[in-house]
Amino acid sequence: MIEINQNFFSIVFIGYLNPLILNHNFLIDNNILPIEKDPFKRFIKNEGGKQFTEFVATPLLSTIKYDYIHITVEQHRFQILDISKILPHESVIANIAKKYFEVLPHTPLAMGGINFNYLLTFDSNESIDIFENQFVNKNIIQSKLELKNIMMGDYAIKFVSEETFGELRINAIKENPFKKILNINYENNNVSSFLENLDSISIKYNQAQEIINIITNLEG
Repeated sequence: MIEINQNFFSIVFIGYLNPLILNHNFLIDNNILPIEKDPFKRFIKNEGGKQFTEFVATPLLSTIKYDYIHITVEQHRFQILDISKILPHESVIANIAKKYFEVLPHTPLAMGGINFNYLLTFDSNESIDIFENQFVNKNIIQSKLELKNIMMGDYAIKFVSEETFGELRINAIKENPFKKILNINYENNNVSSFLENLDSISIKYNQAQEIINIITNLEG
């Protein structure tokens, strides 16, 4: 038996960015945060108190956290993630990402991506063997989902899905052999199209859930 729990999902952009731009005042002054919604509403109501959970700023990296929403800007990478485990279409992070780059429209971006991160917990060595034999070695994903241009590797599957490139990657947790991390990542080199279609994040989530259902139902 395999138990699967969502850790987080995130939206990522690769390009040339300025980490020092990111701060609470910038996000508020440019109406990037939906302050009428949680978790931001709770912080805004705290007049005179803390307006965010954590903030770190350096020339190479800035990150600000609002409870379960985390925004990080590095010189070549923007990431916003939601660790609340709600359904992606109910999350605010897609709108935040879109507004961030509407405010900074001339940011050179090369790629956008959506990442779904899960924790796999195996109840026995037998369930690990089933997973490795069927999921990794027998192209179950290709036969079930009819993905194009699939390439199998050691715990990695790359595929093409519509105009996006996808990758599934399994990472072991050394401290616990019965736990593994599953990343399902979608990348799109057409950044303008990616930004326009961020509202349809549920489509990619549904694809990811199909993969999760296949893993859950693997049998010896």
